[in-house]
Amino acid sequence: MKRLLLALALFPLAGGAVQASPAFTVDELPLPFGRPVDGVSFSENGTVAGCMERSPNDWLPFVWTPTGGLQLLDTGALGARYNCWVYRVSDDGLVAGVLPFRLDWLPWAITVPFVWSERHGLTVFDDLFFSTINFSRSGQLAMVQYANRLILWTEAEGRFEVDLGDYSVLSLRQNDAGVLAGVLELPPENRLFVWSRERGLETFLEHEYEYDALGASVERLSEDGFTAGYVADTTPPLGDTGYVRAPDGTIHTFSMGFGIDFFEFGTDGLITGNAEGYGGEAPFVFQPGFGIEVLGPGQNYTYLTGGSDVNANNVVVGTIARDYDHQVFTWEREKGLQEIPLGAWSSYGGLINDEGWVIGFMFGPF
Repeated sequence: MKRLLLALALFPLAGGAVQASPAFTVDELPLPFGRPVDGVSFSENGTVAGCMERSPNDWLPFVWTPTGGLQLLDTGALGARYNCWVYRVSDDGLVAGVLPFRLDWLPWAITVPFVWSERHGLTVFDDLFFSTINFSRSGQLAMVQYANRLILWTEAEGRFEVDLGDYSVLSLRQNDAGVLAGVLELPPENRLFVWSRERGLETFLEHEYEYDALGASVERLSEDGFTAGYVADTTPPLGDTGYVRAPDGTIHTFSMGFGIDFFEFGTDGLITGNAEGYGGEAPFVFQPGFGIEVLGPGQNYTYLTGGSDVNANNVVVGTIARDYDHQVFTWEREKGLQEIPLGAWSSYGGLINDEGWVIGFMFGPF
C-alpha cells in the first residue's frame, strides 16, 4: 500500500548551515470576556491589535503593547455591534480598522474607518459611505468616499484630500511607503494614476472607457515605486499589452498575445506573471532594460506554473509541472531556470526571503 507524506520544507539555496532555533518568550493575552478573538494583526514594534467578542454579536477592538498591556478601545456612542475588523498595524504601532456606525433611520450598521495610536488614542472617521479603505505600514490611511473623494490621513499631517478633478476612483492600491496607484474613471475614458508626495497626482495611459470591463488596470505596485498592469485589446484578436511604469514616469510595454496575470514585484521593476492562452500558461519575467523572458525549458513540459514569489535580489521561486510530477524551481538572470531536486514525488515552491531561504511543501510515497 502506498502512503502519502505531506510536509513543509525550508531550505537555503546556497547550501548554508541550518542555524539553531532562537529562544522565544510567550506572552498570553488575557481575554476578559472569555469569548472569540478575530482580525488580529501585529507590528514590528510588538503592538498587537484585533477585535474580541464582548457578548453575542457585540465586538470591541483591542490593542496590546509590551509596555501598556491590554487596552479595550472605547468606541463611545458608536458601539461595536455586529463586528469590527483590524486591517493592520503600522511599523510604529498605529492601528487601522473599521467599526459599525449606527443610525436611527437605518436598520443596519455602516462601517467606518478608525485609527488608534498610543499618543492620540482613538480617531473615528464618521463620514458616511467610504467605499475603499487602505492602510500602509508607514501609517498612511487612504479612503475613497462617494467614489470621487480620495482622503488621506497620517498621524503627523492629519486629514487631507487629493484633488481628483471630475474623476472617480475605480481601483486603488498603496505601497508601504504611502505611494498610491489605481484607475480613475470619467466616461468616455479612464486614466491610470500614481500619486506621491514628491510628484503629486500623475495620470498615464488614457484609454477609452469600456463598460464590459475591458480597458486597463493597475495590478501591482512595488515598494520602490514601479507600477504594473495591462491594457486590453478590445478588437480581435484579443490580447493584453503589459506595462511597467518606472517612478520617473517612463513606461515600458510588452505583448505576448494572451491575457496577462501579474504575480510579484522584485526590485528595479522586475515582475513575474503568467500569459494565459488557449494552449495553457506561459510564465514570464519582465524587467525594463532586459525585456521579457519566458520561463519554459522545452516541449517536454505540459505546462509551467509561474513564479510564486521573488525576493529583493530578484531570485524567483515557483513550481514546474510535468504531467503529475511537480518540482520547485528557482530563476536568476545570470543562472536561468534551475530545478531543485528534493527526492519527493512532488514539491511546490512557496516563498523566498532575501537571504535565499525557500519555504514550500512536498508530498509523495515513502
